[in-house]
Amino acid sequence: MFGPTRLRAAENDAALDARIDTCTIGRLRLVTIAYNQAVQIEPQPNKDEFVIQTVLAGTCRVETPRGATEMPPGATFVFSPTVPTSVSLHPGCERFRVVMRRQLIEEAFRQQFSFDPPAPIEFDMQPVANDGRAERWQALVSYLRAETRVRREGGAVPAVGQNTDAVLASLGYAP
Repeated sequence: MFGPTRLRAAENDAALDARIDTCTIGRLRLVTIAYNQAVQIEPQPNKDEFVIQTVLAGTCRVETPRGATEMPPGATFVFSPTVPTSVSLHPGCERFRVVMRRQLIEEAFRQQFSFDPPAPIEFDMQPVANDGRAERWQALVSYLRAETRVRREGGAVPAVGQNTDAVLASLGYAP
């Protein structure tokens, strides 16, 4: 579901259980996920996807070569495929993730700036700024989670998802 990833459970003698709700809209994969215990997650090299992660409940710790930070409920980070990352999920941590291929982000960059990215695109490993984007993102998370539930129940309207991936990809470049 997430490409090559190493996952280690904190309790070796206990069964690892995951609660996963997933949906595909256009070129996006939407995933709400929680584990029954603390886990350590290490995406492996050569992934070709960006992940926008919002913590819904509990907390997790994100470590990159640039430092480490705690993600409380409501915090949103964008994980870039070129930045080595390790995530430690505390028990009870539930996350909503939007997974999109690198190509989608590069297309949004070209549309916004009319030229190719000069290097691989990387986003800062810091919470989404509270300058209007965070509020728009939280509203979009609510919509996407509702859309996931509706689609799971068979009520999808194809036209609803046609431009959702373009809207999401452009949020990082919107003023």
